[in-house]
Amino acid sequence: LSPDWVASFVGPALACAGHPLIVEACVSLGGKDVKAGFNVFRFANRIPLLFEAGSDVVTRCVQRLNWGSYKIDKNNDKIGIFVSIVSTKIPFKGTSKEYIGDDNVDIAEAVDRAIRACAIQLKGKISRAQAAKEKRARKKVLQRYIPDVSRAIAGCLKDSAAFAEPPHKRAKDNANAGTLWEVDLAWEKEILDKVRNGQVTAATLARKLEDFVESMDSEQALEHSMQNKEGLTDAVHLMNVGGSHEFAPIVYHPALAFKGLKASVLGKHPLR
Repeated sequence: LSPDWVASFVGPALACAGHPLIVEACVSLGGKDVKAGFNVFRFANRIPLLFEAGSDVVTRCVQRLNWGSYKIDKNNDKIGIFVSIVSTKIPFKGTSKEYIGDDNVDIAEAVDRAIRACAIQLKGKISRAQAAKEKRARKKVLQRYIPDVSRAIAGCLKDSAAFAEPPHKRAKDNANAGTLWEVDLAWEKEILDKVRNGQVTAATLARKLEDFVESMDSEQALEHSMQNKEGLTDAVHLMNVGGSHEFAPIVYHPALAFKGLKASVLGKHPLR
């Protein structure tokens, strides 16, 4: 099938009418020469079942599942469902032994649980793919305006540096001087000197803006993944922690999130 995504699950061994039974499932999305909708492949003891698919427990479980809650469109997506039931005695229905009935509660629950486990895995992959797509689109939009913004800022700085008086003095002579915000005079002088010396140009501003877009994108991606519990999954502690500890605000980094202990509690709980 050459699918785009694949998820698999093997359920725990269970007993059905005194016989051991294991359900194996695999769900795929996309692929070549695959029709849209459900493509169900059933196996009993690794032998494919080709007939009576509509009455089989696998088909019934697939139809009952709410695929929309897993970000899967059951009508337009190419969905492949593979379920294998392995047992010392397969409870076939009828003499043809071509399908397994839906009336067996234990088997129906095991098949449903296995398909749901695969769907949950696919939901995570789809969510990460959508987040990556949105990230690329957001970065593309921001990068589109970097040349115009850098030229505009460079032009304003160049015009300001051409005057003998700095911008804050000229702004005070304006009628709207009362609305002027506080200006860092040292920073203003430093920037104007760099503009006059050629250290700050449209090219340097463009590079700074590109770096800022990259860093902002990484921070937002980390925050999003942590909020959705798709980021850090293991907490690493340098010391034993408990309810009596007080933590400082979380520091976010593209690679990790760091939560430090307040200095007031370090003396009570020294490192071991």
